[in-house]
Amino acid sequence: MPTFRTTEGLEIAIAPVSMRLAQMILQKVERELRAEGLPLDPPTYTVETALGQKETYPLDTESAETDEQKAQLAAYEAANLRKMALYRERLTTAAIKRGIKIGPPPAEWVKEMKADGFDLPEDPDDLRAEYLLVEYLKTPADISGVVLAILKLSSEGAPQEDIDSVRATFQH
Repeated sequence: MPTFRTTEGLEIAIAPVSMRLAQMILQKVERELRAEGLPLDPPTYTVETALGQKETYPLDTESAETDEQKAQLAAYEAANLRKMALYRERLTTAAIKRGIKIGPPPAEWVKEMKADGFDLPEDPDDLRAEYLLVEYLKTPADISGVVLAILKLSSEGAPQEDIDSVRATFQH
């Protein structure tokens, strides 16, 4: 079974997760944000050609001229930044929960954490994820590294553009 080595040198067994799950997460995030009324589709502008036909184009920083167009573009960009942050967060959680092959936390760890006054999740999967984040994935490099390793395993055989798209999600 493939493994990931943390910055502390710990080896964690990893496995692929369904790339369909990644698509489902993105679709769910988009539905939720659209339900909030966020503008996830690019704003457009229409021009009339010399032949009198109307053509519509997406606004960008060069074509946005009015304050209203600039505000629409800024709202669109902010909504999409939020979409990608939420997608990245949920995909990270799913990869950690489903792609790391480690058992539940030891009872002694749970007991110590509770004795220290920490609230722990009741759900076993959430508790295991918390354990992983506290004891194994201690740095941002660990978290992004293991998620990228899991997604790389998950995308074997996928078109390179799909792999690059998912990888770009975690570049920040």
